[in-house]
Amino acid sequence: MFEVRSLHSGYGNIPILKGLDLTIADTEFVSIYGHNGMGKTTLLRALIGLLPVNSGKHRFPRPRYHQGSGIYSRKTWHRLCSAGQGDHAGALGA
Repeated sequence: MFEVRSLHSGYGNIPILKGLDLTIADTEFVSIYGHNGMGKTTLLRALIGLLPVNSGKHRFPRPRYHQGSGIYSRKTWHRLCSAGQGDHAGALGA
């Protein structure tokens, strides 16, 4: 299960996420959508550590690695996690 509780994050003195709560069960698929400037990228950056979290907490299970080149392979997982840094063309790979 993936959980976010009372997450607060933003850029400098500008708060973007204010008390976000989110729970996603292991069997659920979720998409994040909204208009420009609604906090989608801020949420993802805060969750993977590219932005500081001012308060709140999040918890998610470690990925399960499988042999091969599927989406859950160790190589692909590292490529996905580093997609916000440098050239990430083809981050999903084959």
